[in-house]
Amino acid sequence: MNHHEVAAALAQALGRPVRYTSVPAEDFVALLVARGFAPEYGQFLAEALIDVATGHRRIPVADTVERVTGRRPYSVVDFARHHAAELAAG
Repeated sequence: MNHHEVAAALAQALGRPVRYTSVPAEDFVALLVARGFAPEYGQFLAEALIDVATGHRRIPVADTVERVTGRRPYSVVDFARHHAAELAAG
């Protein structure tokens, strides 16, 4: 799923509009730093997310959730429905 598809799935599950808005990497890093993360980590994560978004890095699908928790992983819609109250409080 791309970012827009995730936003659409969240909107469906929550019953309200959700949209994805791209932000410059510098703004993303500044937001993470403001929340207590190290600047180096913010830069690493921003670069990794850009690589994923542009197709230069793939995130493999694994069975980790099922092995660790004993249940199948949630879809994005199921996750949003399960955590709707927390997501709405935002």
